[in-house]
Amino acid sequence: LPLPALVPPGHEVSISQPNVLYAANGQVLAKESAPDLRIDVPESEIPPIVDDAVLASEDHGYFQGGPISIRGTLRALLVDVESGAPVEGGSTITQQYVKNVYTNGSRTLIRKFKEAILAGQLSHEYSKAQILYKYLSVVYFGDGAYGVGAAAERYFHLPVSQLDASQAAILAGVLPAPTA
Repeated sequence: LPLPALVPPGHEVSISQPNVLYAANGQVLAKESAPDLRIDVPESEIPPIVDDAVLASEDHGYFQGGPISIRGTLRALLVDVESGAPVEGGSTITQQYVKNVYTNGSRTLIRKFKEAILAGQLSHEYSKAQILYKYLSVVYFGDGAYGVGAAAERYFHLPVSQLDASQAAILAGVLPAPTA
């Protein structure tokens, strides 16, 4: 397939059309979910407004805090215990990145422990800005969009560099429940 016109040259794109099953009368019987889309974008092309929106939604103290949030983790653990099911996150951006890339994402105490150790190690190797960029490059935004470049294309048919404040806020709002 040719690259969409709005994706700058040199960016990775994988797009295919979803399958639709029609009845003889033309009624849609079933539609395959959107195919996965990943668009690799350089850090310099992600506008600060996107970083700000995601941090306001996901981890407002990111640049002031450490790689793990003891308070957030304990709060999430209490909520999970009270509800009898894992319902709360409590993770920093660094922990979320580790969960997405290095662990299987299962909701267990062992995974959270491994996640905390890896987050600490990662914070010694990369700056906060680099970790935020890595997170934005891989996090799932729903509708088959992995990374902010794919989300900008999937939802707004724009390269991420052209997103405005309202579009950045919408993408940040998707992150807590991307499949909802």
